[in-house]
Amino acid sequence: MKLKMPNKRTLKYGSFATALTAGFIVVIVLFNVIVTALSAGLHWKVDLTSAKLYNITPETVNFLKDLAEPITITVLDDEVKFAAYDQYYYQVNELLHAFERASDKVTLKYVNVINDPTFQTKYPNLDLSQVNIIVESPKRAITVAAYDLFDVQQTQDQSYTMISSIAEQVLGTAIMNVESDTLVKVGVTSGFGEQTITPFTDLLTKNNYNVVTVDMASGQIDPAIDVLIIPAPARDYDESSLQLLDKFLTNGTKYGKKLLYFASSDQLASLPNLEAFLAEWGIGIQSGSVFETNSANWFYSGNNYSPFLTMASNDITDYTTGLRGGNQKVFMPYSRPLKQLFTTLGNVETTSVISLSKDAAVMPAGASQDFDPSTAKGTGPYPVLIRSVKTIFQGSTAYTSYVFACGSIGSITDSVLSSTSFINAQYYVNMFNVLTDRQSYLSVTPKSMTATSLNVSASGVTTLGIIFILILPLLTIGAGTAVWFTRRHR
Repeated sequence: MKLKMPNKRTLKYGSFATALTAGFIVVIVLFNVIVTALSAGLHWKVDLTSAKLYNITPETVNFLKDLAEPITITVLDDEVKFAAYDQYYYQVNELLHAFERASDKVTLKYVNVINDPTFQTKYPNLDLSQVNIIVESPKRAITVAAYDLFDVQQTQDQSYTMISSIAEQVLGTAIMNVESDTLVKVGVTSGFGEQTITPFTDLLTKNNYNVVTVDMASGQIDPAIDVLIIPAPARDYDESSLQLLDKFLTNGTKYGKKLLYFASSDQLASLPNLEAFLAEWGIGIQSGSVFETNSANWFYSGNNYSPFLTMASNDITDYTTGLRGGNQKVFMPYSRPLKQLFTTLGNVETTSVISLSKDAAVMPAGASQDFDPSTAKGTGPYPVLIRSVKTIFQGSTAYTSYVFACGSIGSITDSVLSSTSFINAQYYVNMFNVLTDRQSYLSVTPKSMTATSLNVSASGVTTLGIIFILILPLLTIGAGTAVWFTRRHR
């Protein structure tokens, strides 16, 4: 039996069909290689999450496009290592690339400070811990700690859980701060036994405030100071010092100044002069310590809990924009009870900013050791932060100065400001930013990190549908038709 050998025509078209199929496969492979290389180099990715975890908002894009100064963002780690820590760091890394893509003024770099110790000499005053981020302009540089990029909350079993990402807002605000032409000046009084508040002033410095000490005995307050802090003095102010405060707040009839007074339950001496000054602004400083009879308003940390470790609620939302999602209470331990002496009197208006609940009560100053808070009945609510505003008009233009009184200097201690269990640090910085017209450049909603996988939006479903239902089948049909047509005419 003889084998039938294919003729030359069959061999010719059969070889052509095979070559066409092989060529098509090669083109597809090369296309994938090229696209993969470009996507790695140009960071081409599609964010299919409904919360757009890996992209920045249009508001942020517009803000970055309007930058006047070049901004350098330096991550203190290798990129591959940084992005591989967990999904949270991966999300931050994607946002950093989105910041760079949004503006030709933004440059993103990665530096391994362990392998390059000389890098640290360039920034002697910054915290260059690994995974921290330096945001720098020609004017100044600041450090953003990695843990500040997330809302971390403590659970009942004393573990910590990541609630949401606030990286976009934190990084954007850092850029705004280093690009700012001027630093807001904050003064801290001394000379009357004021308490040391270094952790708080360090926090303000870190957020681009210029903090200076004001010796009240010098007889002058620098008119360039925007905010003056009086941290729980042990001795009463004299008449000349009170006149300085009046002169500061009046500002030659221009007003526009802010004063923040912190009280402490440890203040044993009576301060009638200073308290009378605050009373003119409608703020009463009472004696004793406020506590909560309702244990739901206590802060628990293992076996460490007390009715005096109180979580206070915001009565107004002026300073809460952008705070960590789901946690709007401020820690106000061992607070002095405050009182609004009036709501409105002439051109002065008072507002309770933060208060303890109706279940709060007061332990009298000098109470005996057998005082039992559990037997007390609620007599609240009690304000623990009061705002007073004095407004004058010159023509149709309003000029205002502010006086705040906080009953708890414990709300700005190191252990409180550095703890991820409290929002105090973020709250006070937010308040200062609002008061000094340095609000965050935009309000970005915290992005939930609880479900980042298989979270495809409607537009994402449409995109996937077009790719897998239309484009890929059409390519396959086209390739098959080409092969069929070739073989049909061989």
